[in-house]
Amino acid sequence: MKRIYIVVFAVILMVAAVGIILLLPSGSDETGAVVDTPFSDIIATSPEKESPVCTASMEDTLFIGDSRSVGLEKYADLDDADFFAVVGMTVFQLPEAVVNIEGLGDVYLTQLLDSRQYGKVFITLGVNEAGFPLNRIIDEYGKLIDTVKKKQPCALIFVQANLLVTREFSEKSEYIKNEAVVNINNALSQFADNEKIFFIDANEIFSDGNGYLSPDCTSDGIHLFADDYRAWGEWIKQQTAMLIG
Repeated sequence: MKRIYIVVFAVILMVAAVGIILLLPSGSDETGAVVDTPFSDIIATSPEKESPVCTASMEDTLFIGDSRSVGLEKYADLDDADFFAVVGMTVFQLPEAVVNIEGLGDVYLTQLLDSRQYGKVFITLGVNEAGFPLNRIIDEYGKLIDTVKKKQPCALIFVQANLLVTREFSEKSEYIKNEAVVNINNALSQFADNEKIFFIDANEIFSDGNGYLSPDCTSDGIHLFADDYRAWGEWIKQQTAMLIG
């Protein structure tokens, strides 16, 4: 009988020892001493979540421009905005240009500015003027900005850099040289006061890395593909949100 008691007692001791080992913290060694284990090794790190990208509404927005703005109107999902844009438009032709605006019919720009209230006005002109003297372009551009400020005193004005052209287009074109577009953009940037007038440059997303429009974005060297117009439109909404909140 004593042997039976001894065997039972030994079994009880073994079970107790196993229980103690199982109850030791996961960060303990076999002696029971707590080991410094990095917190990240104990608790799985949750995957980083991407911050949502803020975009601005285009409901109170007017775009003034040439064929590239026509492309934005057609493909960039900016349906809430108004577009006073014509293929081949120049800042010199703008005062006499007539555009059909939904709900108003055919109007001059001044009539449109008198008829509706805008919170944001984007101007994208200059590439078709590349053959003109720079001072003439900038003088006329200044008159346009003054007109917008007078007619829309509460609006923020966004002067958009003209998109560059591809190297091949620049080398073949008689007037629209990439260097001329760069000079125009540099001069236009001087209008910005970063309070009521902002200068934004989308060339950062379409450049080939060498200061030209990437051939992957265009079929003719100057106008974008539909998907790239959509990317431009999204970039505009993001940049606007960053600048004005």
